[in-house]
Amino acid sequence: MRNLYFIHLLLVSILLSIPSAAQQVKNETFGEVVIKLKKAIDDLTVLTNGACSIAVSPSYQGRVFTSTTSGDEGKSIGWINWKLINDGQHNNAFAYLGGESRFWLAPEFGKFSVFFDPGAAMIIKNMRAPKDLDSKKFNLSTIDTHSLVSKGTIQVQNANGYVFNCGVERKITLLTKPQVVSALKITLPKTVNYVAFSAATTISNMGTEVWNKENGLLSIWELGCMLTTPKNKVIIPIIKETDAITSYFFQKRLKMKS
Repeated sequence: MRNLYFIHLLLVSILLSIPSAAQQVKNETFGEVVIKLKKAIDDLTVLTNGACSIAVSPSYQGRVFTSTTSGDEGKSIGWINWKLINDGQHNNAFAYLGGESRFWLAPEFGKFSVFFDPGAAMIIKNMRAPKDLDSKKFNLSTIDTHSLVSKGTIQVQNANGYVFNCGVERKITLLTKPQVVSALKITLPKTVNYVAFSAATTISNMGTEVWNKENGLLSIWELGCMLTTPKNKVIIPIIKETDAITSYFFQKRLKMKS
């Protein structure tokens, strides 16, 4: 059995406690969004540490829908596809439901893509999310004050015709201030509001065959959708040096600094 392991530390927001362009945009509060989500997502769970909160659904594959730096009255940070919810499609087709953190798979294109049926032309109109990634609900495994674990099984076929039988475990943890400071090696003054969480995803081979390059392999992706403004900036700290970044969008807006 071979395990694939991915851990993602997502510092979703650091907002100064002074007026800014981002804060002046009219958005729903975290509390208002949670009320709406609970009407559609039965197991929506709010993890809280002081003014920091995240709204997570174990059944929706450990998806973090939104977060806030400032309690129920604070800004809701996550982007959610409300049209899917309002149309009642979210129960059986939730791959594109949005949220700040969701489990995803790759490759998207190429001989071993998991987003195209075998023999299908690799053009956008033929692209679709793997069925189980789009519709398979997970179960809550464990929960405590600041974290929860959800588990499930999915079956995924790639364009090469190989079928992966996978066990998936996803742990979401709302991080404390000392954990954020230690992980990012930064200081957080008292004048800074913050929220941070980690998402750790593990895939295990539940089939009888060893996965190999000849049949194709899977990689774990982490997707996040946040509300934005023209002045938003994203900082991605990396541990090891890199000399290249692959970007799907806005390549000219990416900058690398040591």
